[in-house]
Amino acid sequence: MISFATQASVLTALRRAQAVAASRLQREPALRATFVAVDPAGLGVAVPPAIGTIRVAISRAGLDTALERHPNSTQVLLVLDGTIETHIETADGWRVDRYGEGSAAVLENRWHFVPQGVWHKSRAPGPGDCVVAAFHSAREVQDQYRE
Repeated sequence: MISFATQASVLTALRRAQAVAASRLQREPALRATFVAVDPAGLGVAVPPAIGTIRVAISRAGLDTALERHPNSTQVLLVLDGTIETHIETADGWRVDRYGEGSAAVLENRWHFVPQGVWHKSRAPGPGDCVVAAFHSAREVQDQYRE
């Protein structure tokens, strides 16, 4: 997955999606977060079979995203900019995983795995927004939300 996500054409497509998402946040200040889908088939490179859908999401600084799960898909997150905390619901309560520490972080420290069907939410804890690329295993991701 690392070698796929760091290819020039993939990074270019992710950054284009980031610009679209940033524009949407600028036009709609009430949004806590937004995402833009990237068509894996349009990247011009071989896509690993584990990737069905790609989304680039921006979370506003200091705000939680919606509590969500994907009952038909695993999710692998790659921090493109900023720092993020992902809160994962476990049998013992909530676990908070902090990763990214900005785009200068070692590549291996910018990844996070969310298992299929697990409730989670993210937060950009730093002074700036956080941008992640979400690689889903499903081609048509089911999103479920909870208050």
